[in-house]
Amino acid sequence: MEETKSKILIHADPGARSHFVAEWLQDNLAEAGFDVGATIGPKTFFKIHRLEDPAVIKQFSGTRIRIRSTYNRLGLQLLLFLRKNVHSLEPNFTKNEYSLETFSKVYIFAKEIFADDLLLDYSLYDHVITFADTLDIDKLVDLYRQVNHRMPSNKHINRAVELNRLNQLELDPNHACAIAAMISETESRLGLLEENRLWSIPVLYNTTPVEDLHRSILESITQKTTKNLDLMLYNCYNIHILLSKGIKKHSF
Repeated sequence: MEETKSKILIHADPGARSHFVAEWLQDNLAEAGFDVGATIGPKTFFKIHRLEDPAVIKQFSGTRIRIRSTYNRLGLQLLLFLRKNVHSLEPNFTKNEYSLETFSKVYIFAKEIFADDLLLDYSLYDHVITFADTLDIDKLVDLYRQVNHRMPSNKHINRAVELNRLNQLELDPNHACAIAAMISETESRLGLLEENRLWSIPVLYNTTPVEDLHRSILESITQKTTKNLDLMLYNCYNIHILLSKGIKKHSF
């Protein structure tokens, strides 16, 4: 659909449920299934996954919405991306969701969406919600009210609750999406850089039983980070002592 024929523009990363939000805002969820985009005919909104030119948003005359990816519920977003996008668009991609190949796919995707987000001008959007907000009926109702200037019907609300229940898939801690989300969130929170790791994800994947992956990787992040910090503090202390001795030696 051409953007000029659409009343709603939604800029969202794959897996962030842009189709669901669009149809929610347009009272069109009655026939929707788990994957709204696959069960509701031609899309009724202007969708952007990756923004190449901000002018596209500036020139859009309708309601402009951003669904922002955050670390809250990132594992679920990665899982929806994997099952709704990767598995449907890349039929030969492995279906082993605990494999290193799957981890690499969703981890690189996570890095890209957060890097792209840093470049966005959020003043271009009329409304900004997070992926986690799409699973919160109170946040959805608030967005609906702001966009449509009225309240959704109880029937429409109940349908959204049902679809949200379908999309809140359980995620085992050792699943590739859960591990990718955990690494992304933990390293971001601790201010760690991937290039400074003293441990190897491929090595851990190839040497660790699946049921121990989450624990082993989390320990690798936290324990080696603590050791590096201790070593840095020890070196700083030694430098301080040397400098103090040097100052005393050359004082008059």
